[in-house]
Amino acid sequence: MLQSEYGIREVDRERAFLVLGEPKENRNKLKKAINSVYEYRSKYVHGRVFIPNPMSMKLADESLDKFQDKLLKHIDLAMLLLVASLQKLIIEDGDEFKFSETVLMRSQVEEGSIP
Repeated sequence: MLQSEYGIREVDRERAFLVLGEPKENRNKLKKAINSVYEYRSKYVHGRVFIPNPMSMKLADESLDKFQDKLLKHIDLAMLLLVASLQKLIIEDGDEFKFSETVLMRSQVEEGSIP
């Protein structure tokens, strides 16, 4: 996995925790679940998920069922995160989330020259 992909996934997950709060229990399990959603999304978007053609299959075809089960598993968590974030915006009378990030070079951290 590319470092940049891991970085984006990590940032997105941490932003979800910032918006919705740190999980009190099962933090590692939730991190893995969010990582799995992000990884599946990435594979789907970049064409690495086989999408069965329902027109060339029988309705009872097992591969279609497996595809739908895996897809829905990931969609469920993604939708919960999205709806909970939107609900927080509405409750707090907001209209957007803004994040600010700082990029530091390793030498800055080691020297203690962080502004």
